[in-house]
Amino acid sequence: MAIKISNDTVIDNSKNVNVGAAASVTVGTTVISQNRIGIGATDTTGRNAGIGTVTGTIIYNESTSSIEYWDGGSWIPLKQIISATASGVSSATATANVYTFYSAGTLTLAGATPTTTADIIVVAGGGGGAATQGAAGGGGGAGGVIVGTGITLPSGTYTISIGAGGPSATGGEGGNGSPSFILLPNPPSAFSSITAYGGARGSNGDGYNGGSGGGAGVNIYGSRSGGIGNRITNTSTVTRPQGNPGGGAQASPDSLCGGGGGAGSAGNLPGPGGNGTTSSISGISYTYGGGGGGGRRNSGGGTGGPGGGGNGVSYTTAGSGTNHLGGGGGGVGANWPSPNYTSGAGGIGVVIISIPK
Repeated sequence: MAIKISNDTVIDNSKNVNVGAAASVTVGTTVISQNRIGIGATDTTGRNAGIGTVTGTIIYNESTSSIEYWDGGSWIPLKQIISATASGVSSATATANVYTFYSAGTLTLAGATPTTTADIIVVAGGGGGAATQGAAGGGGGAGGVIVGTGITLPSGTYTISIGAGGPSATGGEGGNGSPSFILLPNPPSAFSSITAYGGARGSNGDGYNGGSGGGAGVNIYGSRSGGIGNRITNTSTVTRPQGNPGGGAQASPDSLCGGGGGAGSAGNLPGPGGNGTTSSISGISYTYGGGGGGGRRNSGGGTGGPGGGGNGVSYTTAGSGTNHLGGGGGGVGANWPSPNYTSGAGGIGVVIISIPK
């Protein structure tokens, strides 16, 4: 037996309410019809006033612009619906989709929600080392490294640029690394990009400034100071100190030259490059931004810093920074009059964006 309430609404023997295609059930601001459920809206104040005491209750919170459900102990926001397409290398971990850029490209975010959260790492190109005939050259500074966690990314297309490593040199100073950046769509007024600055080249005198400072070089006549690392600060949630100073140099004994600064620590005298910084954003733990080791006139050179720094040497070709870790190139030294030897090149940078599932 069934009780017919209207032309298309029926209560059957099991007390089920059957609503026809043309009808709907309305309770306050909540509406149930054939092809949609409108759960209405409240705000955080209304939610906390007693809505949702039953586990599993779902609301739309106008204060946070998100759908939330009550798990019996707290309100949990449903994950944002976001799709991403990228010209970089796409991969996935158990908890995130990862987009890795080894060269210039774009990332487009689109979906039902206007923003998503992400973790990022931006690594610039490392500086090339210096080569000095008759003394020794400093190691190249690592590319600047920016790490951001839980940052808000609005929907749109992001342009990514990857910094080149600074070139090596024969009998002279190498080149500076180039910056890596993420150009923001519809940028806020405070900043338009997330930019890591290239590592400074190694020097045959006082060190140069850069994302990480270059190591100082020296001839037989005096001591020198290392370059300054780029420690920019502003109100951005993703701005961090990008790098550290390069090491100084001293003429005696044996023309000891400074290692390039690293993302995690300064370059040293004598010659080891500064340490990089470690991140598991890709799903695997890597160290990025190691400084290049400084050269030495007669008896070897400083080791490159962990994170792709090239080794400094004497009387041979120095080690280059590791590509896509942004390591600095090693310096080289030789006694006069000796053939000119070649310093190490800086490593290419990388950009990685990880979006939680």
